[in-house]
Amino acid sequence: MSTYNNAGRHFDPALSVKEIAKRLRQTIRTMQERGLFSDMQVSVRIRPYSMGCSLNVEIRQWNGPIYNPEFVQANERGRDTADIPTYHERADQVLRVLRILGDQWNYNNSDGMIDYYETNYALDVRFEGEMANQDYARAKAA
Repeated sequence: MSTYNNAGRHFDPALSVKEIAKRLRQTIRTMQERGLFSDMQVSVRIRPYSMGCSLNVEIRQWNGPIYNPEFVQANERGRDTADIPTYHERADQVLRVLRILGDQWNYNNSDGMIDYYETNYALDVRFEGEMANQDYARAKAA
């Protein structure tokens, strides 16, 4: 039997990524019913590719700022942004929570020292592109 390094607490090698996406959707729905994330719409989709698949979590409806205005202004002026948070505090917190939720069923046996990549799925959590672009433009104009 294989051992899985850095496995999420709900990782089960018998679960398909399709089933994991279903469980993640249900977890998010339950949180929304309890008042968390109730002001946003989240999409969970899988995208297969030749050697695996990705689990894509996209925030499609959001009330509030996404980008940190200080980051946007520094970025637009070509300044170093390494020490400036990219996202507004609440947006960053939501992205972190969604990543934690999405990683519950994942495992990672990767080893960057030898360029070896092995995960159950690649996880991508983001804001919907056009909505994020509009927020960036708003912060840039401020």
